[in-house]
Parts: sequence; C-alpha cells; structure tokens
Amino acid sequence: MKKPVNSRLLQNLELQNKSVGKKIAQNILGLDFGQKFCGLAFSPDGVCVVPLEVVATTNILERIKEISEAKNIQKIVLGLPLEKDGTNNKWCEEILLFAKKLTKTIPLEFVNERSSSQNIINTKKERIDDLAAAKILEFYLDKKE
Repeated sequence: MKKPVNSRLLQNLELQNKSVGKKIAQNILGLDFGQKFCGLAFSPDGVCVVPLEVVATTNILERIKEISEAKNIQKIVLGLPLEKDGTNNKWCEEILLFAKKLTKTIPLEFVNERSSSQNIINTKKERIDDLAAAKILEFYLDKKE
C-alpha cells in the first residue's frame, strides 16, 4: 500500500534550507538519486542545463562536495519520484533520508521527477542518469519561470 509523502518532513527540510542562506541560487546542481547510480547536471545561470556525470551512489556525497566547491554550487535540486496521485514510491523515503544529509550545507529543493527518465529513454547512452538529472533541473527551472 502506498503512503503519502511525509509532508512534515518536507516542510522541515524546506525550513532548514531557508536557514542555510538567503542567496538567490545561480549555480545549481541537479541530482537524480538512484539505488546504484546518481546522475548530476549543472546550471551555471538558471537558464541553460548541462549533464555532468554519472556517479556510483556509494560515492555521491563526496562527489557532490567536490563539485559544489569547484563550481560554487548555491542550490541542489533533487528529484523526488512521486506517483501520479501524489503518493510516494519505494524511493521517496530513501531520497528524503539522503536529503537530510545535504541540507546541512547547501540549500535544497525538490522537484517531481516522475517521467524524467522516460523523457530521454531513446538515447544510445549506456547510463542515462546524468540526462535524467538534466531533465529534473529543466523541470525545476521551468517551474520557476
């Protein structure tokens, strides 16, 4: 049985994000979190999006730290794979737990990533996680317009 996303946890994460900093994000990192691999994408200006790389999930926190320092990341946009009816799927709880680790240093926002992979499935790449991260970041930027 599906259970709804814990709205209190989402609100707490958003409040933590607001307390990290009040800057308007310019350098944004998009993240498609997965069980084995995570995709990363980058927006240097809040307009264009560039797929960066695919990283093993076991190394993702370290890699995010490296990229954040190198590119002066001011915000992370993390895909949350909600179902059509707004309920969580098997990954939502894991993603929310992971998000708690990120909110301590960099502001974080969620975007519904449902269908991000399906939108780029016709590619010839072996791993499409970075392209899915780019799509998540595009969803976020489109929502902000």
